Amino acid sequence: MAKKSTQTHQFCGALMLAIVAGCSADKAQQHVEKQQAGDITVAAITMPGFPEVGETVTMAIELSRAGQPVSGCKVGSRQYMPGMEMSSDQTVLALTEGSTTPGHYRSSGRSVEFTMGGDWVFEVQLDCADASNSIDFKYHLEWPE
Repeated sequence: MAKKSTQTHQFCGALMLAIVAGCSADKAQQHVEKQQAGDITVAAITMPGFPEVGETVTMAIELSRAGQPVSGCKVGSRQYMPGMEMSSDQTVLALTEGSTTPGHYRSSGRSVEFTMGGDWVFEVQLDCADASNSIDFKYHLEWPE
């Protein structure tokens, strides 16, 4: 019986190590930028990594106050190039809060593509019970060589 118990512990240990390694790999593939909106910290997350021209990325927003998730907000986003606005740039995409991840908001099934090099703005609009704000995250993308 002791041998079976040892094998079970070894299997569980290997499984936990694989899970932790997988989670670490996901975090390493994220680019996070933070700004303050009053007492709320707004983190813009791009996956995988920093956006590149022609690459499709998933963008998510994490809201926290004093290190704790901020839930129940209405969050919207849009992206545009200053000075090169198009009518589609006015479309604000509603982000939904994850049911298992409080304070984590993302679009369902929609990724973002940065189609050309230059200056980009990813605007986040917040409407929380005690605060409303708009924050601009600015990115400069180089044309690929």
